[in-house]
Amino acid sequence: MTLLYCGQPEAALPHFEAGARGVAHDSQRPLLLGNLGTGRLMLGDVDGAIEILREANADSQHPAAPLMLAAALGFKSASVEASAALRRAINLCPSWGTLSGMRNWVRRQARPDLMPIYEHWFERGLQRAGMTG
Repeated sequence: MTLLYCGQPEAALPHFEAGARGVAHDSQRPLLLGNLGTGRLMLGDVDGAIEILREANADSQHPAAPLMLAAALGFKSASVEASAALRRAINLCPSWGTLSGMRNWVRRQARPDLMPIYEHWFERGLQRAGMTG
């Protein structure tokens, strides 16, 4: 995650892939798949990200997987499914319910190098999924 938050998804991806492979039946698998899907989306592999994030979202009670799925689907203009994923994420974590709230959260977690990637892949997708403010 450190590499991801430093704006280096290409360096983080092999670690995410190894982690997801190593926990086939672990309760942390949805979280690890969410990380992998997030990394894929940050590298522009929208279709691969959607596939992984759908799997992560199916078994997760953590808000990151549906939020990232909403962004990926929104980026692809799959508005109905994107909106449903966004609603699920906000129900799980109401503080992530606005674009400004998300941007502030990301800025507190990440280095400035991540912000252009976040704005391009996530913020645009979340806007298209219906997130405002």
